[in-house]
Amino acid sequence: MHNYLQSSSDKFLDVELPKIIENCDTVGQAKHQAYTLWNREYRMCPDLSYEGLMDHVVEMWNEHWSKYNMGGFGTSTAAVAAGGSPNPNPATEEYNGSGWATGGAMGTGRSQLYSAGTQTAGLVAGAGTPNAQTEEYGGTSWTAGGNLNNGRYSQGGFGTQTAAVATSGYNPPSFVTDTEEYNGTSWSEGNNASVARADVGTGGSLTAGIIFGGQGPTPQVANTTDSTELYDGTNWTTGPNLNNSRSQLGGSGIQTSALAYGGRFTPPGSVLRAFTEQYDGTSWSEVGDLA
Repeated sequence: MHNYLQSSSDKFLDVELPKIIENCDTVGQAKHQAYTLWNREYRMCPDLSYEGLMDHVVEMWNEHWSKYNMGGFGTSTAAVAAGGSPNPNPATEEYNGSGWATGGAMGTGRSQLYSAGTQTAGLVAGAGTPNAQTEEYGGTSWTAGGNLNNGRYSQGGFGTQTAAVATSGYNPPSFVTDTEEYNGTSWSEGNNASVARADVGTGGSLTAGIIFGGQGPTPQVANTTDSTELYDGTNWTTGPNLNNSRSQLGGSGIQTSALAYGGRFTPPGSVLRAFTEQYDGTSWSEVGDLA
């Protein structure tokens, strides 16, 4: 009997719990689902108490999800990853083309943040709460910058530490169209985007930027959008739509040569997308999917 219970305990920790962690959106949801299954089928396992179960859930959650909703900037050989969830995180890591090393911690832990710039001149702003705080990275440490005029999170943006654009995002209970420009010292109001949304893909510079996809209150497919907008440093204009509507997608490149990749379709079911599309300044075309 003991061997059977041990086997059952191992199955729960090695098979069932990872599935729960993968498919939950919050650690609280994971705890609830794990407890429900444990109480129904694994309660008799002598080495899997309720307290032990909760410890396993939190540990596995942190291992699996500690690096999402981060900010990032730089190049493939000199990159920075900052912040992240599930707990607002101040950690910074630097990539040199082959491996990651610890960088200076941000002054404020945050996730779902705006980011732009290079490894030696980076910028983050906003975050889930929401907040309006801005920090600048000099390659070693962070210093406080000028606050956004409108706090928000899951905003898009592009540019450099001294010539940046932050636009769109979410300030509960509303998706927003606010656009702000940063000059290295302070944020100033720009002309608003046309589509209220968050979790967009982005690329470009202050005078030639692009945002695409995202999610918002006026759905085209569920609550995701395929909309593209182009920024010239003053005004937004409507660009051609993506072929595949999605939010929380990756974006890179410049206004006339951009990539949109990955993302998710929500709701229903938080369906993950592998689509990759390329923009040539005129239209989007599908290229090879993510593996």
